[in-house]
Amino acid sequence: MAEAAALEPGAPEPGEAPTPEPERGVQWTGLFRDVVNVGAAGADVGFRAAREGAGAGFATAATVLRGLSWLGNAAVEGNPASTALDAAGTVMGASGRLADAVLSASHHVTKVSLGATSDALLACGATEGELLRVMGVDGDTADAMITVQKLLKTFGTGMVLDAALVQDLAILSALQHRAGIRGEGAAAVASLSPAPAVAVDDALAYLPHTLATYSEVVHTFLGLQRHLPSRASQEEGPAVVPTPPPTPHCVHDGTTEAVAHIARVCGVPAAAVLRQRGSVGAYQPSHFVAFDRARNEVVVSFRGTMAVQDALTDLICEHEAYTFRGTAGLMHKGFCEAARRLAPQLEPVIMRGLAALATPDAAVVLTGHSLGAAVATALTAYWLNDGTAAFAGHAVRCYAYAPPCVFSQGVAMHEALRAAVRAVMVGEDVVPRLCYGSAWDLRGRVLQLQALRRESPQEYHNLYDMAHAFADGGAVALQRSNAAATYALLADPDPACERLYPAGTLYHTSSPTAGDWRLLPLAALLPGGILLSGTMFSDHMPQVYARLLAP
Repeated sequence: MAEAAALEPGAPEPGEAPTPEPERGVQWTGLFRDVVNVGAAGADVGFRAAREGAGAGFATAATVLRGLSWLGNAAVEGNPASTALDAAGTVMGASGRLADAVLSASHHVTKVSLGATSDALLACGATEGELLRVMGVDGDTADAMITVQKLLKTFGTGMVLDAALVQDLAILSALQHRAGIRGEGAAAVASLSPAPAVAVDDALAYLPHTLATYSEVVHTFLGLQRHLPSRASQEEGPAVVPTPPPTPHCVHDGTTEAVAHIARVCGVPAAAVLRQRGSVGAYQPSHFVAFDRARNEVVVSFRGTMAVQDALTDLICEHEAYTFRGTAGLMHKGFCEAARRLAPQLEPVIMRGLAALATPDAAVVLTGHSLGAAVATALTAYWLNDGTAAFAGHAVRCYAYAPPCVFSQGVAMHEALRAAVRAVMVGEDVVPRLCYGSAWDLRGRVLQLQALRRESPQEYHNLYDMAHAFADGGAVALQRSNAAATYALLADPDPACERLYPAGTLYHTSSPTAGDWRLLPLAALLPGGILLSGTMFSDHMPQVYARLLAP
C-alpha cells in the first residue's frame, strides 16, 4: 500500500478556505472588550473575597471582645471594663456591617462601570473571543469556549453554590432510590424483557475497535489490555485492485507505534489503517479509519473525551432543529456540527477502504465511546439522511458505547436509526441521561429545595429525614409511593427545554459482570432524568465497558 500523506496536526484539510481575518480596528476593540470582561470577573471575585474576609475579621474581633466582657462580668458583675468591652464589641459588629455595605456599594459601582464599558465596545463593533485568539486559540475553539461560558453562566443564575448543595443533591438521590427510579431493582429496568444473547454479542462486537482509539499509554494506565481478546493480525494478501495514489485525505498524524497499536487491538495489518488523527480542535475528535477483510467492512472509530477541544464539542449542548427522513425534531448542536465537518473529510477515505475490499456487499461501520459514540451516531444519521455519499449503496451501521444524548425522542426512536444503531449502556452511567434538558430539570429541583431550605427550614429537615428513612415490611410500598410523589412535586412545572436521548436500539446491563442484559426503551430513561448515584461517573469509564468483553 502506498504511503499515506502526512498532515500537520491541526492543519486545515487541503482545499479548505482559510478563516478571514477581522478588520484590525474591530480586532482591537474586541480585545479590549475581552480584557474588560475578564477584569469584571476578577473584580467580582475580589470584592466577594474582601467582603467574606472583612466580615470574618470583624465578626472574630467582636466575638473576642464580647467574650472578654463576659469573663469580666463573671468575675465582678457590672464592672466598667466589661461595659466598655461590650460597647467595643457592638461597635466592631456595626463596623463589620458598615464595611460590608461599603464594599457592596463599591462592588455594584465597579460592576456597572465595567459593564457599560463592555457594552460601549460592543456597540463599536467589538467581537467576543479576540483575547483568546491573541493567545493562540483557534477561532472555532474560541467561539465554542464563549458559547459554553454563556451556557454555564445562564445555568448557574439563581443557584446558591454552597456546602448545603451537597445535602440538596443527597435528598434527590435518596428520593430516586426510595421511589425505585434508580438502584437495585429499579422499576423502569427490572420489568423489561431480557435481550437475546446473539443480539448482545453483536452489540459488543466493535468494542475492541472503540477501545483502540485510546492510546497504548491509556490502555496500560487503565488496564484495558487485559480485557481485550487476543486477535492475530489478518494476512492482507495480494491487492485485488490497484492501490490509488495517496490523497490528502489519507492521513496519519500519529506515530508508527500508534498505528501499530490500533492494528494490534483491531486484529488488522498496519497497512489497513488508512487514517489516524488526534483531536485538532472543537468538532474534530480523535479517530481512525481501517478496513477489515475478515469482516468485509470499513470501520471508522472515534475516541471519547480526552482533550479540552473534545469537552467543548460535548458542552455545545444547545439544541438545533433537525429533520430525519421526514421526522422533525431536535439535535445536539455540537454533535451536529461535528458530523457536518467530518463527513466530507471521511468520505474519500471510506471509499478508499471499500475499493481495497472490492466486494459489492462491503459495509461501513461507525463506532465510538462517549463523545465518540455521539459523533458516530450523528454521522450515521447524516449519511442515512443525506443519501448522496459516494458509498450510498453500502450498508451503514453504528455501534455506540456509553452514548450521549443526540436527538429528541421522535428522531431517536426513528425506525431507520433503530435498525442501524446499537447502543450499549452500563449501570447508572450519567452520560446517556445527561443533556441540556435533563440538566435543567435537575437544576429546577435543586432550586425548589433551596427555596424550601430558605423559607421553611423545618420542612426541609423533615424532607431530608423522610428521604433517608429506612422502611420495613408493608411500609416499603407506602414509602416508595410517597418518595415518587415528592420527587414529582420538585419538578419544574414549566421545563426550560426538551430532553434529548441516545438513538437506536439500547442494550443495558446493571454491571459489567452481571450479564442481565435488557432491551431498554427510551421510556425507561424518562423517570428521574439524571440518576444521582455513587457510580454515575465511574460506570461511564472505558475500563468498565472493556470488562464487558470478559468471557
